[in-house]
Amino acid sequence: MGKIKKETQGKRLREHAQRLKRQEKAMRREQRKDQAASETRPVVEGEDPDLIGLRCGPQPPLF
Repeated sequence: MGKIKKETQGKRLREHAQRLKRQEKAMRREQRKDQAASETRPVVEGEDPDLIGLRCGPQPPLF
C-alpha cells in the first residue's frame, strides 16, 4: 500500500488563487454584460437597429 501524501501548503495557496481569479473574472463578465445592456440606444421608429452608426461609403476597419 502506498502512503497518502498530505496536500502541500503551496498547492492549497495555488488553488485558492485560482478560485479568486475565477470569481473576479465572473464578476467582470457580469459588469460588462450590465454595461452593454445599459449602453443600448433606443430604436427610433422606421430605423433599422443593424444600420445605426453606419455611414455611406467605405467603412472604417473594425480592428
